[in-house]
Amino acid sequence: MVTTTGTSGNDTFSGILDTAAAPNDGTYQIGDVIDGGAGTDTLNLTLITGNPAGAARADVKNVEVINIRNISGGAAEFGAAQISGATQIWSSESNQDLTVSSVANLVAVGLNKTAKNITVKFADTVVAGAADALTVALNEAGTKAAASTVTVTNQTGAANVIEALTVSTTGSKTNYVDVNGVGNAVKTLTATGAAALEVTVNPTALVTVDASAATGGVKVTGTLIGTAAAGLTVTGSAAADQFTIDLTNKAVVNAGAGNDVVTLTAVASLTSTDSINGGDGTDVLALAVADAKTVAANTARTVITGFETLRVTGDFADVAADNFDISKFGINSLQVDGNSGNAANTVSNFTSGATVEFRLAADQVNALNIGMKNATDAGTDSDTLNIKLNADLVTQANANAAVEASNAFEVKVGVDGINILNVTTADRDNTDGATKATDGYILTLSSAANVTAINVSGDKELSFTSAATTNALKTLDATTLTGNLNVDLSGFGGTQGVEVKGGAGVNTITGTSLADIITGGAKDDVLVGGAGNDKISGGDGKDTITGGTGADVLTGGAGVDTFVIAAGDSLVATADSITDLAFGVGGDVIKFNGGATPAVAGNIVALSAAGQANVTAAATLALAATQVAIETSGVKIVTVFTYGTDSYLMYNNADDNTFDNATDALVKITGVTGTIDASNIFVA
Repeated sequence: MVTTTGTSGNDTFSGILDTAAAPNDGTYQIGDVIDGGAGTDTLNLTLITGNPAGAARADVKNVEVINIRNISGGAAEFGAAQISGATQIWSSESNQDLTVSSVANLVAVGLNKTAKNITVKFADTVVAGAADALTVALNEAGTKAAASTVTVTNQTGAANVIEALTVSTTGSKTNYVDVNGVGNAVKTLTATGAAALEVTVNPTALVTVDASAATGGVKVTGTLIGTAAAGLTVTGSAAADQFTIDLTNKAVVNAGAGNDVVTLTAVASLTSTDSINGGDGTDVLALAVADAKTVAANTARTVITGFETLRVTGDFADVAADNFDISKFGINSLQVDGNSGNAANTVSNFTSGATVEFRLAADQVNALNIGMKNATDAGTDSDTLNIKLNADLVTQANANAAVEASNAFEVKVGVDGINILNVTTADRDNTDGATKATDGYILTLSSAANVTAINVSGDKELSFTSAATTNALKTLDATTLTGNLNVDLSGFGGTQGVEVKGGAGVNTITGTSLADIITGGAKDDVLVGGAGNDKISGGDGKDTITGGTGADVLTGGAGVDTFVIAAGDSLVATADSITDLAFGVGGDVIKFNGGATPAVAGNIVALSAAGQANVTAAATLALAATQVAIETSGVKIVTVFTYGTDSYLMYNNADDNTFDNATDALVKITGVTGTIDASNIFVA
């Protein structure tokens, strides 16, 4: 038996508990006496083996903070009948659940750096009143996957003994706690403290939720519904809060100054006596799709104020039943959490500059049509829509095996009359699993005949294929995109070429059949022109560039580049130009006459001085090419020659004295460095 007395300062005592079967094996034993004296004193107890089963131990008085660490290997019960004067009892750094029984006064209950649960049994007389108030203190409690639970009863096991609950937080990490076990008699819930809080509550009797003193942000899990008599009053914090409100009874909500999310249910009960205010910040009003239409049609919707974005959850119906007018909310920003119906749906009356964010990690069944006010009128050529592709990519799945392999899903958007699209790609939750460079989105546009410009940014991959009806497009600019870019404009139906600028990721770009300007980036890009006279620049990286038919200007840029000249692509009348060939071992490569991986080195044949003189004397470039064929012999030969002030590479597929448009090729070359080597030329 040991008696320990504290000083007038803030003292700390420590002890070890063992099992009920061996109560005196530890250092905290029957008969010990601890008197903390003056100051704010702390007792740190560790349960090391077995379960004390609530058995009495030392007599403790004047110690304000009791920290109990349960590492006994299983749930354990600590008996507090012989503790008086405590103001706080904590489960601290426990790896097992803890019950504290026979608590003699209404102490604060704490969870410190533990994901486990705590149950507190107060002496019956302590919680026998009609206004008993409890504080639950948290520091790094629970996890996102599993909140810690707090359960409170009296000693005989009766629940619903607390009427007012305060949850306070400290530390720098989010606290996750479920206080349903405190009971359904709680009328007021108050949140305080600097750390973020996600709290699950029992809303049965709640009439007041006050988070105004919380600075870390509060998310209340569970639907809050006031009583028929008193209604519900919710006050948010100055940080980012989330509340779900059932409007069956009167609700007065002021979400506060942060970027808040307020979800409304039972919206058919919305009346002019309700008040739903998002407060300052950029706030989101969340409604089920069908509820959005209901609220839009309700004249009492004017009691909903202070929101900048509307979020619709759930899938649109398979008919036009869920179409609604977003202007009724005074909002120009929409978040879509669900899928489109089997019939295309429309959200109407956006204005230019609107934002639509797609958040569902699945393919859109049909296009969601975005109706923009006056966008289809004559003379409106700058109507702008911001499209945010922002799903949680780690959970995504796709029925298409090829798409699933690249972890991308399709978003379909109808953009009738809209001219400028600003597209952003992102992963909404990067904390729940790493994503690959190929994770991202497939953007499919419908009713896109007026789209002239698409600008792409973000850090996830985007794939876009133009339809024949996307015929007004002039530019696609992805210079600020850090994810990969896949663009296919081969089906483009316009009469003008398109300028396409790649981003910092890997760019795979196929142009139109017209005169395009295509620019890659720093990675190893694959750039393909069409039938027009294209200008294609690879940028840095080991690029593969195919000009296609037409007189193309090709620039590899830094890196060892490959130029693909297919049969019929570069003829006398439509000779491609390569502006920066680096010849020599390890230099650039030209592949003639197609083939995915030509493996035959070109037969490089030099002209004699007399042969070059004969070529120079030719009256036309066509005759010069024929003269080159005459001056050289052999199959699949490549010859460098000059004509006028220009230099050319000519590929002669057969040993003949003519230039054959079906099999031969002529390429103008400038900016040449090094000396041509067999490793620079491959033929099919």
